[in-house]
Amino acid sequence: MKNAIILFFRYPRLGKVKTRLAKMIGAEKALDLYRRSLQKTILLFRAMPNCKVVFCVEPAPAVSLLRKAYGKGVDIFAQKGTDLGERMRLALEAVLKAGAEKAVLIGADIPGLSEKILAAAFQELDQHQVVLGPAADGGYYLIGMKQMLPELFFGMAWSTETVFSKTLSVLQRAGISYSLLPELCDLDSAEDLPYVKDFLEESKTGSGGTPE
Repeated sequence: MKNAIILFFRYPRLGKVKTRLAKMIGAEKALDLYRRSLQKTILLFRAMPNCKVVFCVEPAPAVSLLRKAYGKGVDIFAQKGTDLGERMRLALEAVLKAGAEKAVLIGADIPGLSEKILAAAFQELDQHQVVLGPAADGGYYLIGMKQMLPELFFGMAWSTETVFSKTLSVLQRAGISYSLLPELCDLDSAEDLPYVKDFLEESKTGSGGTPE
């Protein structure tokens, strides 16, 4: 496989996803929002031409449920590791070792994500070693690379506003070439409520989701 895109996500379960949003809009609405966001992302990924789609999910028992739902068209495996950095590192490492020339990892809750942005991520890897999609909260929503760079996943205070800036510092100190995609917002907190409202409006008429 030349290009691989890794969808890194939690299987949708009540009270286990979007817990910060759930405090504001309720657990059931937060779950519905997450399911629809996840399905939208899956459809987007599967529309990408000449691109292998890989699901990296937790918890591990969800793997069998997803395999029943999506069959052989998608590679599905459980997240491994003790923290977010190790889980992402191991996922990218596995896909690159499996033969991908370029691997891009992204979460399931990015409203502004588009096929154009995903295509740009792979195009930028023609000229750079790393591509990053900065998130409005100070993290990143996408990371892609052509070879494993484990130094990007150590010593980070994950899920804080310093992740993106510290990652840039590591890249610059190591002389690793990189490119940046447009900044996007994810669906996590009060600052994201305008996006949440958009998704909740869509959920009144939209369809889709993952297996119960």
